[in-house]
Amino acid sequence: MRIGITFRNASSLLLKKWSQTEKEFAEYFENEWLKTLDSWYEGYSTFTPSTNNPLEARNKVIKDEHTFREQHTLSRFLTIANDIVNKWSTSRNQDQTDLVMFSIEPTITLKKSTDAYHFSKSSTSVL
Repeated sequence: MRIGITFRNASSLLLKKWSQTEKEFAEYFENEWLKTLDSWYEGYSTFTPSTNNPLEARNKVIKDEHTFREQHTLSRFLTIANDIVNKWSTSRNQDQTDLVMFSIEPTITLKKSTDAYHFSKSSTSVL
């Protein structure tokens, strides 16, 4: 179980407080949110953004500079998307301090891809 020290202490105090009066809730919370689904809280992944602000900023650039906030046909959108990738790729190569790597090959292994295919074809149900 990958839980930070502060979160673990706070969870322990919460369970201690509520297990006396709300035993059923405390058991549910501990089993469901602390044992089974332990990656839901803010501090779980320390080196990733906690908001989607960078993504929204990029979306604003696309709308303001490329699509001009208009809906386009699929063929026109694909042309615009190609222009965006081309422009961003060449502009980032000029200044190496703002380097962003674009993948040109799949990063998933053949084995994982094959396993995923077989899983998708299986009758296994996922809740």
